[in-house]
Amino acid sequence: MNKQEIKQKWEKALALTKTYTTDKFKFYGNNEKVTISSAEASEGTVVKGEIIVENCKAREYMNVVCSTDMPTRLKLDPKTKAFSELETFEDEDGRWSIRYYLVASPSMMVSDRDFLYCEREFQEGNKLVLLTTSVDGSYTCDKASGVRGTNIFTLYELVELENGDLKVTFMGQANPNGWIPTAVSNQVVYERPLVISAAAKILNKNTKSVQ
Repeated sequence: MNKQEIKQKWEKALALTKTYTTDKFKFYGNNEKVTISSAEASEGTVVKGEIIVENCKAREYMNVVCSTDMPTRLKLDPKTKAFSELETFEDEDGRWSIRYYLVASPSMMVSDRDFLYCEREFQEGNKLVLLTTSVDGSYTCDKASGVRGTNIFTLYELVELENGDLKVTFMGQANPNGWIPTAVSNQVVYERPLVISAAAKILNKNTKSVQ
C-alpha cells in the first residue's frame, strides 16, 4: 500500500469536487423526496442529490453511510453483492479506510462492476463530509470480480440545521469502464443519489424535499 499516493489521489478528488459548483447543475427530477440534478463532464455525468432528514444528527447519519455491515450495505444499495473493509490507517489528517465493493449489473447484458476505493471523513466548517475515490494502482488487492469500475469521486455533505433537521447532499461521478448501453448507464447514474433516502429509512427518519 502506497499511503502517500492514496492520499494524493484523495486530495485530487477533493479538489475536483470543488469545481462542480451549483451553477453547473441542471434539475433532473424528484424521486423518493430526493432532488436530483446533473452536470455534464468529459469523464461522465456528475449526479447530485439533496434531501432533508428530519430530527437527525450528522454523526448518526454518517455512521450508516460509512457502515461495513453487509445487511446495512444491502439496504443502502440492494444490488450490493460483496462489500468489505480491507485495511485502515491513521495519520494527522484522520482515519483512512480502504474498501472493496462489488455491485450487480442492472442488466443481463452487462457485466457486474467492482470498485477498490479509499474513504475519509472530515469536518469543514459546519459540514461533516465524506469523500471516497478509487485507488487502483496504489493498493494491491486480490479481490476481483466482473469489470473494475472507477469511482472518480463520491461525496456526502451533512449540515445540521437550526431546527434539528439534517440537510444531506450527495454528489458522485464514476466511470463504469467496459461496455454499457446508454439506457442502462443512465439508469445507474440517476439511481445513485437515492442512497441518501435509503440511509434515512434505516434510521427510521422522516424526510422531505429540499425547497
